[in-house]
Amino acid sequence: MPLPEIDYIRSAFPELPELHAEIRRISPSGSSVIDAVISVIIGQMLSRKAAQSIRKRAFSTARLQGRNSPAALDHGDLRACGLSNNKIKAIHTFYQRYQSEPNHYEDWKKLDQEQLSIAVSKEWGMATWTASILAIFHFGQVDVYPVGDATLAKAENKLRDLGIQVDPNEASPYKSYLALYLWVLVDEGLI
Repeated sequence: MPLPEIDYIRSAFPELPELHAEIRRISPSGSSVIDAVISVIIGQMLSRKAAQSIRKRAFSTARLQGRNSPAALDHGDLRACGLSNNKIKAIHTFYQRYQSEPNHYEDWKKLDQEQLSIAVSKEWGMATWTASILAIFHFGQVDVYPVGDATLAKAENKLRDLGIQVDPNEASPYKSYLALYLWVLVDEGLI
């Protein structure tokens, strides 16, 4: 059964192609902020499939070594999982800061999108896109559109070529669902 939020997106953009896949409700992941940040950093600039594989290896390696987080793995172990040097630096730098102020970082879950974007952008290797992905997939925010996301830009361009204009502001208060919708359109090869 379609979500009311998806019905809202369909009514705001009736010219969008119909999806074959179902979109699940956005809700907080329940992950700690450190694990959420690690997941997002791993996923930066990778296909979903590649990111899932690397993420699985990193979390599995951490468990096998009795570590509380992949961030506690050394550089060599993270490289062996498939992470680049810059991603390892971002993870280790954030982990050091997180360990000194875990409550401060866990409070990110309570921030609105603008505040979260400001806070996240202060961290090495992270910016507005990272904040958007954290907000949607880990903190359960439903009115976030990840500006600068390559797949969303691709979707917008393909839709524009079909004569379909998509203004994310017209999806408010469910911009996150518009993003999900467009990602699925690309994943399903519908545009």
